[in-house]
Amino acid sequence: MKSLLIAFCLLYLIPLGAQEVYTLERCIDIALKKSLALQQSDVSIQNSELNYSQAKSNRHPNLNASNGYNINFGRSIDPTTNTFITERVNSNNFQLNSNVLIYNGGRLNKLIEQSEIEYDAAALDRQQAEADIALQVATSYLNALFAKENITVANNQLKQSEEQLNFINKLIKAGARPANESLDILAQISINEQSIADAENSLEIALLQLKQLMTLAPNENIDIETPKNINVEVDPDLLSFEEAYELTLRTQPSIKAAELREKGSAYNIDIAKAGQYPTLSAGVNLGTPYSSKGVRLNGTRFESQSISGEANGTPFTLDFDQEVLNFESATFFQQLRENLYGGVGLFLSIPIYNQNTNKNNIQRAKLGLKSSEIATLQLKESIQILIQQVLLDARGAKRSLAATEKTLEARKAAYENAKIKFENGALNAFDLTTSQALYDDASTNALIQKYNYLFRLKILEFYIGKSLKF
Repeated sequence: MKSLLIAFCLLYLIPLGAQEVYTLERCIDIALKKSLALQQSDVSIQNSELNYSQAKSNRHPNLNASNGYNINFGRSIDPTTNTFITERVNSNNFQLNSNVLIYNGGRLNKLIEQSEIEYDAAALDRQQAEADIALQVATSYLNALFAKENITVANNQLKQSEEQLNFINKLIKAGARPANESLDILAQISINEQSIADAENSLEIALLQLKQLMTLAPNENIDIETPKNINVEVDPDLLSFEEAYELTLRTQPSIKAAELREKGSAYNIDIAKAGQYPTLSAGVNLGTPYSSKGVRLNGTRFESQSISGEANGTPFTLDFDQEVLNFESATFFQQLRENLYGGVGLFLSIPIYNQNTNKNNIQRAKLGLKSSEIATLQLKESIQILIQQVLLDARGAKRSLAATEKTLEARKAAYENAKIKFENGALNAFDLTTSQALYDDASTNALIQKYNYLFRLKILEFYIGKSLKF
């Protein structure tokens, strides 16, 4: 029973402390799926799609039904017989109407093409938003990798200091060194422990930023996968500015979206000019009225008639039968069927003078196009400045990394030499810890420059269209 209880507790507790490992690709995928910015972009795309669909549907005929109900008192006209009556009449008029645009100066076709461009631009905006989020995730992921590696470096430095302390304690115990010589190494151990604490704090901050981008709970326990080697696809020294700028213009969705919107603004001029041309449309209507006093013809009947007069002083009366129309009350459905009417028409509207509205609309469209052209040029100019800076940063980071690596090699050799001297009694603990501190600083700087170079390089790869992967 006791063993079962222990097993149950283990099964219950293990998942709570389990640490899930995330790859960069998975982090980006989760961030994209949960991004509110992308959800907003999806709404914009759906709205653009509706506008495009509506623009195409405007070419189709419409169809509308209507009904009017009237109550007339006193002398009025029966709508079904067009005769005067002096009674209360309840009437309805059921109608179907349809209209179709035939010609409006090409405005409708231009609106359709413009709506399609706006839809494509909205889709490109979403692609740019995806790329920006991926870059943010990759940046946080790199920060976390740096923090993890920095913890490893700090732990190794602490281990070296502890080994030195053990060695000096043995010498002190044997009487070969004074007791106070361990104090410098103890101070170095404290510095190493502080470095570990700082690195662990940096890792927690980097992981928190990563979790925020993925919309994960702050208390969720996660870890990131450390790649054996981070792929480097571009050498900044072999990439010219002109080539980098051209690649950016070809691959960044924001540039394509701006160029599409500039093209869409050009359509506004043709749309505005269409207001100067006549508009031709056709319409058809079908209707049937109903009246509470409505009647219908039901054959004929003969009525007896008589004519009285006098001929040569002799009175006479003439009786005869006369055929007359026979009307009877018509039911609701009889009236709907028998009173049916319809019509077809063409409608032409010719603009003559409209207070310069069309002229001003054309000028506004031209100004809108000019504004779009300037916006595109501004975007390309900012990209040009950005690429210059990104390329220079990557080249500078590469040179700094090479310099710090040389410094690290030199500091490492000096420290190894100092350890040998210390172990042989030719160097005191203070000089040894000083050499170790310089070596530790060189190790940290080399690590910083390594990730600074990777960060700058990944930004460069991002702008020239390379996929973000490690």
